[in-house]
This record gives sequence, C-alpha cells and structure tokens, in this order.
Amino acid sequence: MGALSYQDKLSQLPLTRSWFVVIIISFFFFFEFGLGNAFNTLTPAILDAYPELTPVSVSFIASLYFYTNIIGLIPAAYVLDRFSPRLAITIALLVCAMSIFIMTLTNNVYVMGASRLLIGAGASFCLIGCVRIATNWFPANRLGFVIGIIIAIGMLGGYTAQAPIGYLLDAFGLNGTLYIIGFFGLFLAVLIFTIVRDAPASLQSERYAQTIAVKTESIVHTLKTVLAKPQNWYCGLYVGSINVGTWMLGGMWSNEYLIKTHGVDMSEARSITGYIFLGMIFAYPFWGWLTESMNRRKQPLIIGGMLSVVIILIIMFCTVSVTQLSILFFLLGFVTSAQMVAYPVVGETNPMKNNAIATSIVSINSLLWGGVIAMPLFGMLTTHFNTIKGLDAMAAPGLNFGMGILLIGFIISIIFALLVKETYCKRQVD
Repeated sequence: MGALSYQDKLSQLPLTRSWFVVIIISFFFFFEFGLGNAFNTLTPAILDAYPELTPVSVSFIASLYFYTNIIGLIPAAYVLDRFSPRLAITIALLVCAMSIFIMTLTNNVYVMGASRLLIGAGASFCLIGCVRIATNWFPANRLGFVIGIIIAIGMLGGYTAQAPIGYLLDAFGLNGTLYIIGFFGLFLAVLIFTIVRDAPASLQSERYAQTIAVKTESIVHTLKTVLAKPQNWYCGLYVGSINVGTWMLGGMWSNEYLIKTHGVDMSEARSITGYIFLGMIFAYPFWGWLTESMNRRKQPLIIGGMLSVVIILIIMFCTVSVTQLSILFFLLGFVTSAQMVAYPVVGETNPMKNNAIATSIVSINSLLWGGVIAMPLFGMLTTHFNTIKGLDAMAAPGLNFGMGILLIGFIISIIFALLVKETYCKRQVD
C-alpha cells in the first residue's frame, strides 16, 4: 500500500481544531465584505461631508474598491499558494485598517479614493485566503459545508454594514464610525496572527512540500492551466451574474431604490437591505449541506438562478408592504447564495496546489460584474433614464429601470449553470 495522501491524512484527523481555525479566519471575510458594502449606509454621511460629490461620483469612489480587489486577486492567489496564508492575511488586514484611519485624517476627496483603492487591494486576500486555509484543514468531501460557513460569516459582515453601521453613524458620526471599524480591523489582525496556523501541525511537512512543488512551476504555466479549464469560467460567470444583486443592492443602491420606489423611510430601508445578508447567513450553510446531501453540484446552481428571477420580478413589479419587502429581500439573499456551490466545484476540478489561483477566477467574476460594472452602471442608467423623462436624477421610474440589470444577470446565471459539469462532490484531480 502506498503512502497516504494529504487528503487521506486530513480525513483521519479530528476536526475540532480545524473548525476553530476556520471560524477565526472567516472574520477576515466578515470585515472585508462589510467594508465592501458599507457605502450603501455611509453614502448620505459622505455626501454631507463632501458637498462637491454627487451620487454618481460617490458610486464611482465606492467602485474603486473593486478595481484594486480584482487586479490584486491573481497576485494574492500567487502569494497564498506559495507562501504563508496566515502572514499574508495579517498584512492585508493591517493595510485595510490603516487605510480606514487615513480616510479620517483629511477632507480631500482624492485621499478618500486612494483609501478605497488600498482597502480593495487588501480585500483581494479575503475569500481566497479563507478558502486556501480551509483546504489545508478540511478534506474535500467536507469543503462544501465549510465554505458555506465561511461565506455565511462574511455575509454577517454585509448585514452589519447596513442597520448596525447606521446606528454607529447616528451615535458617533462619520469619523467616529470609521475609527471603530479601523480598530476592529487591527484587533482582528493581531488575533489571526496569534492563533491561526497555515495547516495542522502533523501535516506541516506535507504543506511545505506543496509550496515547494508549486514554486517550481511558473506563474504563467499555472495561469495557463487554470484559465484553460472551461469549468472555472462557467463557475466564475455564474457567480458573477447571480452576485450582481448582492453588490448593486447591498453595496450601494438598495436604500435609494426602496425609499423612492416603495415609499419606505431611511430606517426601514436600512433594515430591509439587511435582510439580504440575513438570508445569506442562513443560506450558505444550507446550500453547502444540500449539495452534499444530494451528492450533486449542478442542480442547486440551476435552482438558485431560477428562483432569483422570480423574486426580482415580484420586487420590481408588485406593490408590497415593508414586511413583505423584508421577506422578499431575505429570500433574494437566500436563493442567490446558491453561488457558493461553484467554489467547491472549482476546488474539485483543480489540483490542490493551484487552489487559490483557481478560486481567484471565480472571485474576479464575482467582483467584476457586480461591483465594477453593475454598481456604477445602475447609477448611470437611472440618471440617464430620468434625465430623458425630465425627472430628478434619482426619481423612481429610473431606479426601477436600472433594476433590470438584476433581472438580466439572473437569467444569464441560469445559462452558465446549465453549462457546469457535474462532479458528484468528488475531487476530480489530486
């Protein structure tokens, strides 16, 4: 009998320590995802503090996060596969925390933009860093549920960026709120550096061998291998198209849309928006459990896309109460969370040594379509539509027209789900 593989050895280890490590590291994703979505709540305070800004220019500043996040994903994956994920994540958190403090030191709009760019660069390490460490600590047949838990904790950060951040704004103002967020980031960096390790102690030599093996392979060769797999692109484009709702609504425009088109007040809008992320918090572990219970990856992807279309049509075209809106936003967050199934699919179809690079393809698409494209496009389409009609830039008709981006995105997600090849929850390559 041959020597046991890394996966075989992992499956024989108790998972208590593994869960502890993954829960701690998941709060890095919590912190970064909260920062990515915070502009939805911070925008009114920013507009008050910076009178020269318009809603469209604020949406552009918000989108800067996604530019450096996307640009940084491949370099981040390169570092995470070849060096210590724990150390890389600690440094990324410190960069983000210090960038928040910089934002509080000046009223210069360009400094705000630079700060947002740095936060996006640090965020490049968040999800793929968490998945990289989870892959080192859990066997492949458990990764669906584990990744579900990681993303659920991240979505809790998205929820915290809504009403809870709103309460901080009301109590401490813009700068006070930013100080609190920055100090939390510093605390988290120290916690992760102190507690988290890259792999179980008994498997450190195997993990070291993996890093040596991947260092002998050029980044160009690794990229060619990963980019040549159609499965990676189908999963990435599925996540990108179904994730438009998370970034476009939760990250920037939901409050404005709800106030103008459904007649709710600001407090109610913040609360309703938060239900997207509450739905995700419950949904990600559910989809992880469901896909492994069904022993299928493809069917949950299709189901999530189809239900997303139905829910967004109801939100756009039906008259509903605040309670019904809360339920619909919860359900929208729940069904779009089927996207998490794409991550274990990518993990199962790529070698372990290339896990972070492969995952980065999915993350790039997730950020590109929702953050870089849809977020500012919504503002431009809304303003253009209302200008033609002779209405205020943020009037209800244009806002509802802009929401068509979500409908189109959800329909496209179904097409890519149909193209994904079933893995039956089994690793296709070591």
